[in-house]
Amino acid sequence: MLATEPARVLGIVQSPEKYLSLLRLLAMSRIDLSKDRGLWAQMRTSPFLLATKEISTNTEPKNRSSKNAADLFDEDDDSNAGIKQWVLQPASSIVVIDDYSTYQLFKGDLLAAPLEDVLEEFYIALGSVAVSHLVEQKISVGRPLDDQSASMQIQKKILERSKVFLHSYPSDQLKRPKGWLEKHLVVEYVTHISIKISLRGYKMSYNSKQTAVLKSDKGTNNMTLHITYGVDFYDISQALVRNILKRPNNEAATLFESLLTSDLQGLKRRGFNVDRILRAQAAQARIAEDERQRQLQIEEKRAKERGETPKQDQVVQEKSGYRDSDEVDMPGAFGNDSPSPVSQKKSRNIFSNLTRKLGFGDEAQEQLQHFLGGHGGHSRSGSDSKSTRQRSSSGEPPRSPPRKPGEIEKVSSPGAVQQNLVNAVQSSRAHNSSSVFTPPTVNQVKEQATYCDTTPGQNIAHIGEASNGMRIYTSRDMSVTNEVFLSQNVEAIQAFSKMLYDVGAIYDIPRYALNLVYDEAGHTIAFNLNGSLFCNLRFFLQLHWSEYNTPAGGSVAESWWWVVLAHELAHNLVKEHSANHSYYTEMFIAQYFEKMVKRTNSRLLQN
Repeated sequence: MLATEPARVLGIVQSPEKYLSLLRLLAMSRIDLSKDRGLWAQMRTSPFLLATKEISTNTEPKNRSSKNAADLFDEDDDSNAGIKQWVLQPASSIVVIDDYSTYQLFKGDLLAAPLEDVLEEFYIALGSVAVSHLVEQKISVGRPLDDQSASMQIQKKILERSKVFLHSYPSDQLKRPKGWLEKHLVVEYVTHISIKISLRGYKMSYNSKQTAVLKSDKGTNNMTLHITYGVDFYDISQALVRNILKRPNNEAATLFESLLTSDLQGLKRRGFNVDRILRAQAAQARIAEDERQRQLQIEEKRAKERGETPKQDQVVQEKSGYRDSDEVDMPGAFGNDSPSPVSQKKSRNIFSNLTRKLGFGDEAQEQLQHFLGGHGGHSRSGSDSKSTRQRSSSGEPPRSPPRKPGEIEKVSSPGAVQQNLVNAVQSSRAHNSSSVFTPPTVNQVKEQATYCDTTPGQNIAHIGEASNGMRIYTSRDMSVTNEVFLSQNVEAIQAFSKMLYDVGAIYDIPRYALNLVYDEAGHTIAFNLNGSLFCNLRFFLQLHWSEYNTPAGGSVAESWWWVVLAHELAHNLVKEHSANHSYYTEMFIAQYFEKMVKRTNSRLLQN
């Protein structure tokens, strides 16, 4: 079925990750599958393999300067980063990335296999080609210089540091034996070097003036490293890594460059090694998670210091309410059980004052008021009757015990409220997570009611990821293709996803819990689907994008979506739009207001 109806299967599993799991199972059974010649032939031509395509505003590669060697390969450069789109293709249309530097030059025109050994071998067996096998270079080298004394010094350093570099690589990852360079490498200074790089079968090429290039000598087994004066050691490392490693990448070239430009004693003191470099990204992610957990522990400690720890009999577990599946179009478009006119007016005044202080325009303020339950927008028919039904089935809301004559009623502990906010943030989760969402424990606070309602729907599809990893979803009834939508909105998607991560960090929301969604019509600004938070790009485009790159416009957008995230985090505690929900939304805003003001002031000062 996977080979005959891949699009249907992808629609059933609903995520590229789950589809890749199916491909891994096939990859591990590759030998057995290849024995069935008819099935194997069908698999070689069927568009059932997942590949990624990078969509970027930069359709042409950068011109690389010898003094700025890493420009093309800086993955943290937002201007060069693209959106990753998953597509189904036959093996013959997909390339395997075994030369990352070359892939970076032409990635806008290539469909890439997932970066997993088992899948790459599977794709190649079905007909995919490695990038290095497609590379064609036309190298122009000037005449050798008369004085080659300096080249001997560079050759000595290369041979010395290559031993340190190759020490951490097993022989099966090398194109040549570890002692090969010492016997066959020659370094030579020349007047100039120019290279034209192209890919066989693709109508694209790239002209580069480099300071180092490696060429094979005809008739011998030697390799000559041609270099120019003012040589960039990154050019040297990149040329050597491509000819030494079976899977060259930017990390390896950067490592070799560092070895070439540092003295041996300094390397020994620093404990420089390949494993540490290759694991740096994973280590940074772990450090970030540890820091987030530390901040959450601090919040919990502050909660305990502000009030007594709630007793066990004060802790209640919220029970999910009923759902009316025919009343919503988008997931998490929660109903609006309207509070009493008095509380509604109070809430409206609070948010009206807040939005004025944060500098929102009339349209943005009106949209936000609708979103927060002021009037219209999210209100839906039947909410009052649903509230009545809920109360009639459970009786009157719990009342405070009668007070003795002269006794002053005590308000709820601030620590209990703050602990609820911490619990709400901790319960945020990734969409399509294998773990089951459990509503967080809510400490009883008598200032809020006790009912909730969960009404998620399912009308969205995952279509790709932003360069920072944020998942992108669209409604299933889009009028344009996914590729067209992503191409038209790549800059806004990159900016919006970065802004959501920055604003979410104020609440310590885990990155994996934030998602970007887009629909062409409707009133859903954002929604909370079982702890996963979705923010609508359409509202960002219409309300904020035109002024976002100005200091004031960027600050207004961040403040606006900061309020939206407070609203959605409150849904981790209370599902319905009710007085309870408004209470916790206001508590989130009050609790984190100082951090938001500091960020806004810092942003304005930087600009």
